[in-house]
Amino acid sequence: MTGRQNAPPIELDTFTAADDPAALALERRLTQGDPIRISFHRQRFAARAERFDRHRIVVARSAGRLVGTCAIGFKRMAVQGRTVAAAMLFDWRVDPAARRGGTALELLRYAGGLALAEADLVYSWVLEENRASHGSARFIGARHAGNFRLLVYPTHRHRHVDCSVEAVERAVLLAELRRSEFEFAPVDQRDAGLVGAFLARDGSGMAGCSVWTMQDVLGEVVEGLPPHLALLGRLQSRWPVSRLPIPHIPRPGERVRSWYVCDLFSSTPSLACQLVRHVAAWARESGIDFCNVVGGERESWFEGVTRDHWKLFSPILRYRLMMRWKDASRATSLTRIWVDALDI
Repeated sequence: MTGRQNAPPIELDTFTAADDPAALALERRLTQGDPIRISFHRQRFAARAERFDRHRIVVARSAGRLVGTCAIGFKRMAVQGRTVAAAMLFDWRVDPAARRGGTALELLRYAGGLALAEADLVYSWVLEENRASHGSARFIGARHAGNFRLLVYPTHRHRHVDCSVEAVERAVLLAELRRSEFEFAPVDQRDAGLVGAFLARDGSGMAGCSVWTMQDVLGEVVEGLPPHLALLGRLQSRWPVSRLPIPHIPRPGERVRSWYVCDLFSSTPSLACQLVRHVAAWARESGIDFCNVVGGERESWFEGVTRDHWKLFSPILRYRLMMRWKDASRATSLTRIWVDALDI
C-alpha cells in the first residue's frame, strides 16, 4: 500500500511566527526555473504576504512537522470593467517527500476554499513550464485566463537615451496608465518596495513605468546555471570586466541584484526601449545587475525592448494566469492584462 494510507494524517493549520524557521528552510530547499535555477532567501516568510492589506497563510503539518505552505492575498481587481473581490494564491510550497500522499492538492484545495469564501474569484500566476502546477490549479477548478512575460534585462551596457525622462510620483504615472483599457487590473495600489516612477516623452508620445525592489520578499539566490553561462561566469571571475563586456553572471550561491520594472506603458516600442535604457542606467549606478521588465502577453512595446540585448543574456520567462470564479462554471479569457507589482 502507498500514498496517504501509509502516511501520517495531514493537519491544515494557520501559520504562526513559530513556523517561520521551518517555512524558510522549506522554501530554500525548493529551487525554481529551468535551466537557470534559483531559490528564495527572504528574512521572514510572511514578508511577501504582509504587502497585502489582508492576507492568510496556511500550513500543512505531518506528525508535527511543517511540510507545506500556501498564502492568500486579498485585494480588489477590475475584471473586464467590473470591480470584484479577488484573492491571489502564492508561496505554494510542499516538501517533495510529502507530495505523493496528496498533501499538495489537499493544501491547495483548502487554501482555495478559504479564498473563495471571501472573494468573487481566486487566481495564481504559474510559470508556463511548470506543468504540474497547471494541473494542480485545474484540480481546484482554475482555468487558463491569460499570460504575462518577464524579460531579464542586463544593465551593464551604456546605451544612448534619446528622449526626456522625469521622475514622478507614482500617482501621476497611474493616472496616465489608467487611460488604457485593461481587462484585468488592480484597483487599490500599495507602494511597499517602490524604488521610483518615471515618465518619458518624445515627438511620438509618452511612456511610463515604475521600478521595484523585491529583495525583502523574494531574495533570489542562484542555485544552478546552464553549462554555457557557468563557463562564462568562471571566465568572468578571472578577467577584468573590461576584458569581457558581458553582464555580470551570478555564480551558484550568489544573491541576484535585480529590480523589477512594472506598470510599463508606451505609445511606441521605440520610446519604451528608451525608457528602459534610462532605468537600466540608473539601476547600474545603484549596483543593480538586472532589471526584470514585466508586461502582458499582447503589449506591443515588449518586442522593442527585447531587441536591446542578446537572447543569450536576456531570457524571457512566461507566466500563465490560472483563475477560478466562485461560480466554477464561469470562464474568462483575458487579452490586455496589467500585472500588479504586488503579484510579483
